[in-house]
Amino acid sequence: MRVMIVDDEYLQRELVRHSVDWDKLGLKICAEAEDGNQVLELVNKVKPDIIIMDINIPFVNGLEVSRIIKEKEPDIQILILTAYGEFEYAREALRFGAVSFVLKPLDGAELEQELIKAKNSIQRIQSEKEYRQELEMDNFQKEKEQFLLEMTAGLSGQAELEKRCERYGICSREPFYLMVLRYQNSEGYEQMAEEQKEVIAERFPDLASFSVETDYIYVLFQSFSHEEYQVRIKSLCSFLEQELDGRHEIYGGVSELHEDIREIHLAYQEAYLASGTSAGKIVHYEPENVTEAAGQAARWREKFLYELRSKKFSGALEVIRQYFELIQKYSYSGQSTAYLITAVLMEFATYLMEMGIDVSAELARLQRKLSTLPVQKVKEPIYEEVEEFLQKGITMLQERIIPSGQKKMEEAKQFIDEYYDSANLSLNMVAERIGVNPSYLSNIFKRECGFALSRYIITVRLREAKRRMEEQPYITVTEVAEKVGYTDVYYFSKSFKKFYGVSPSQYLSERML
Repeated sequence: MRVMIVDDEYLQRELVRHSVDWDKLGLKICAEAEDGNQVLELVNKVKPDIIIMDINIPFVNGLEVSRIIKEKEPDIQILILTAYGEFEYAREALRFGAVSFVLKPLDGAELEQELIKAKNSIQRIQSEKEYRQELEMDNFQKEKEQFLLEMTAGLSGQAELEKRCERYGICSREPFYLMVLRYQNSEGYEQMAEEQKEVIAERFPDLASFSVETDYIYVLFQSFSHEEYQVRIKSLCSFLEQELDGRHEIYGGVSELHEDIREIHLAYQEAYLASGTSAGKIVHYEPENVTEAAGQAARWREKFLYELRSKKFSGALEVIRQYFELIQKYSYSGQSTAYLITAVLMEFATYLMEMGIDVSAELARLQRKLSTLPVQKVKEPIYEEVEEFLQKGITMLQERIIPSGQKKMEEAKQFIDEYYDSANLSLNMVAERIGVNPSYLSNIFKRECGFALSRYIITVRLREAKRRMEEQPYITVTEVAEKVGYTDVYYFSKSFKKFYGVSPSQYLSERML
């Protein structure tokens, strides 16, 4: 904590400076002043926690300085230095907000005791503030979740929608998908849900989320191109399905893309309906006019992926040729054809991403072309282009040497251990630094370690936070959160309590006893 010494006599300031062991008390002298004007000017610049001030200083005396400072910065603790004949002034200073006074000639032991009292008062005030902030943030989060719940149920009025969206940091005019994950009497589902939320947040930082009993709802906003948005959705669903590993008590669904938050109730209905169709899967909602096409796509995708993941690349291409022949035979509309081809492209692009190959630019070009397909029967050139794209991807797969998973996992851990305090630390950042694709890194990390990379980042940060609080019991929760890479104190407090069973403010209080 920072201390300012105020006295018009140099020798008196020197006496104060050498009267106590500042380092032992966890204090540091940040400034000195000779008169009241200097004090008032310096307070805003150096922001002291404690001021030790002689009552008789030039221009503006200690009484008036105390009154002015306490009106603007009530948390600053002021210790008044006073002589025997100045008791009345000292009592007046206490009325203006000074916390105590110390008699001249100065006694080091007495000053030390008063400084300890002032320091304890500051820590108590800070703890109370942080506790209130935690409550306010918790209440704010509950209000936001209630608002989203009302909107998904179609109960929120339109009149104040814009204002409420602005209050809760929700962009009302931004495209979004809605995802529902439903846990049916699954033991330990809360821990799984939290881990999956971290994975989702890595890929969609602008998400809003809430829960209804054992259903978890995620509103995934778009902050990148539409093409990348679709790839990320597909990659996320693929990753979550691997984690679900076919568990029969967990269902997932994703809505269509919606352009306005006012449609959230429709998006929720779509995602909820899709989530009930296949256990252990994340199912995309499809409108009725492509239901038949969707069924066809699912069966052929499974054949294609089986050949692909078995490294039977010529067999994978043959499956696609037969698939295209079937589409042409049934003369599907442009919309259904675009859906059927896109379904395969997304699966293929996701697999390439897992292998560290980025084809997003070429994929975006094909998707733009597919979006302009006519209603009537589609001509052959589009199939030739898609087949050429698949052939190029398979060639890259055959030529690429995939780096050792174990080695890359260790590199990722080493980077996280070194840069855990970076607020921007994420799966993408780690992957870029060690030279692999994010989806590939996510998969190998989970395979090698048995848990997600995001969970490792949280574990490293929280262990470091605990170590810092043990070594610096007078550090604030806000300070320790920032030092270990958290920009959101509420999220840090929630994570710490979940990990250690006690809130950081409570943990610090126990360390100070």
